[in-house]
Amino acid sequence: MHQLQYYTEGNVPEALIGVPETWTPEQIGQFQAYWDALLEGNTAQRRHARFVPATISKSYIQTKEGALKDEVDEWLARIVCYAFSVTPGALVRDMNRATAQTSSAQALSEGMVPLMKWVKDLIDRVVLRQFGFADIEFAWKDQHDIDPLTQAKINQIYLSCGVLTADEVREGLGRPALGGDGRGRSCSEEDGAGAD
Repeated sequence: MHQLQYYTEGNVPEALIGVPETWTPEQIGQFQAYWDALLEGNTAQRRHARFVPATISKSYIQTKEGALKDEVDEWLARIVCYAFSVTPGALVRDMNRATAQTSSAQALSEGMVPLMKWVKDLIDRVVLRQFGFADIEFAWKDQHDIDPLTQAKINQIYLSCGVLTADEVREGLGRPALGGDGRGRSCSEEDGAGAD
């Protein structure tokens, strides 16, 4: 509300304006009421020039510069970009390339979650109401866009620790299982060696 009132309630950014020494408190109050009525809440009128007595214009002291863009604007840009799964890089302060790439991937993944949940709920509702299957639900297949070299290293660690078998790694890559003892061939075996 404080940020909003900066643009809607004040007559100018915080400032002190001197008046002639001969003015009485009543005259100062009348002029203050006139000035507030002229500019308060009207952001367009605050952009116009005003004619004031010379003694006032000489004693104008601005204590705060008007903010045209601040942290609230960046926060709003990030919220809107999040809702549309778009990276806010073009609308916020510059960041280095690595951070921008991470931010882009994060925006895409986080922004897709509400949409994916909505689609799942819709399909589940259709399956239940239209087809009458209460024991079936829609589920997204997890797809991770990982660098192939990084994925190969991860698979090698899983193989060496016994977390996955070679057939499970092949199935994860979309290739048919080799069968046999469930381990398949090792990476060191040549393509022709041990083939059935």
